Amino acid sequence: MTQTVTVWRAPTTTDHRNTIRDWANAVSHVVDGCSVQPATGSANRVGREAITTKWVVYAPDGADVLASDRVEVNGTRYDVDGSIRLWQTGVLDHVEIPLKDVEG
Repeated sequence: MTQTVTVWRAPTTTDHRNTIRDWANAVSHVVDGCSVQPATGSANRVGREAITTKWVVYAPDGADVLASDRVEVNGTRYDVDGSIRLWQTGVLDHVEIPLKDVEG
């Protein structure tokens, strides 16, 4: 696992009494020792055309990534798509980070 990803974490702010992420003030940190692999995406043509691109990042055990973060891979930022999964097998401990990007 030789790839590096950048994790972006945004503070929360309030907009009309709703708590939202303030991506303009996000801070980043790097996670080394990753492997980024394609996952199954989709095309939705109901009402409009949208393409969903999905990836999975396999990162070292203890990687600092939250479900509310965004992860940058090769210059493109993706939303974390669900829960971060921890795999502790005793042989190859790692975390699995599902990513997605919706275009359209």
